[in-house]
Amino acid sequence: FRREKILNQEGVDQFGLFPAFSAGIWLKKPNIDDESIITAMKLFSGWGIPGANRFYALNYFEPELNENHLNSLVSTNLSTGLRIAPNARWEIVEEWNMGFRTEWLNSDLKFNVTYFDRLRKNVAYLTPDENTLQWNHSGRVHNSGYELDMNYKKDLSQIGLFAGFNMQINSSKVLSLDELNSEQIGFYPENSGFSSPLKVFKQGAAPGVFWGYVSEEIVQKEPAFIAQDETKSLFYRDLSPESGDIKFKDFDGNGIIDENDMSVIGNPNPDVTYTLNGGVIFDSFDFVFVLNGVSKGDIFNLDKTWNEASGGFSNRSVSITDRWTLFNPSATVPRVHFDDPNNNNRPHSGMIENGSFFRIKRIEFGHYFNSKNGNKNRVYISAYDVLTITPYNGSAPYLGNRLNSQGLDYGLMPARLTLMVGLQLGI
Repeated sequence: FRREKILNQEGVDQFGLFPAFSAGIWLKKPNIDDESIITAMKLFSGWGIPGANRFYALNYFEPELNENHLNSLVSTNLSTGLRIAPNARWEIVEEWNMGFRTEWLNSDLKFNVTYFDRLRKNVAYLTPDENTLQWNHSGRVHNSGYELDMNYKKDLSQIGLFAGFNMQINSSKVLSLDELNSEQIGFYPENSGFSSPLKVFKQGAAPGVFWGYVSEEIVQKEPAFIAQDETKSLFYRDLSPESGDIKFKDFDGNGIIDENDMSVIGNPNPDVTYTLNGGVIFDSFDFVFVLNGVSKGDIFNLDKTWNEASGGFSNRSVSITDRWTLFNPSATVPRVHFDDPNNNNRPHSGMIENGSFFRIKRIEFGHYFNSKNGNKNRVYISAYDVLTITPYNGSAPYLGNRLNSQGLDYGLMPARLTLMVGLQLGI
């Protein structure tokens, strides 16, 4: 049991009690003299409240809730000394788990599988409050999944082998906001330039899902034939201004596309993440590799909002040359119109892409040698970000997990192949 001061301000919630409990039972204890294939087996379980996660505070409020209100907000933790929202509460995580551990081949191979179940309380999110935005600290999020670990290590005279594999299967859902906001959506501050939030905190969905319009198709209507000149060229006039525009799903069926037609358009949380590393040591040489990847996990390709924008003026990507025209009706990029009357550039499902990837993150070769004074040295060559296989069309699918920005691709510089040669002395 731990008691910690968790909130540095006057009033309630200054201290918290964090209990934890774990237990296990050996079905078969490890024994160095045991020559059977299965060396040991153990069941274990635990419950606890690991501690309090950081909360969010406002630096200042925007006087009016206008189209730039998202840019007026910052999120931070207490260490920065910024003013805390009056209703700020620490987020508490309650977790229980159960699992199975087994060791094989005289404990050379170890295998763990764990089921975990977490309940996050007092999760922070924003909602409109009259002419301001208000932090709420009342969200409840359920998170559960499986984690698998495998490790192998073996010495065979002059050859040493080692490998490790970790995989996590994960799912999350917002259980509730609070009684006052149960029918609303919460959201997070983003410096993206959009007038509406890109990520929301919505009951029944995963936390931080993407929010926008559902794009159904590029509108196609037959143009009107005008004339044929002496060169046999045919001339048409497009009598339908909406031709070449994106058709957005009208959820309320009133014929008007507005904020009432916005919905969840993607989920940045991957279903599976995994890492595989290993290597071999032979005589005075060694080889090491690291592979990783994710399955599912959407990415909001914000590059498209600038590089494929159909209105305004600025540089565009080469993909705009394949935009919709009368003679290119099968294009997936909408028509070009300086005023963009249909607002084709609003956040929509066509900007969401599959963020799955497999990456060779690191490969390294090394050679050990002894110096004249008997010290052991090593020379090596390493390659980082060697290869990435992904269906994603943006700069890179591995964006990290910045605060409240998971899955948002702002067009950052992708990781590049890096070669490194080094020397380790006296190891």
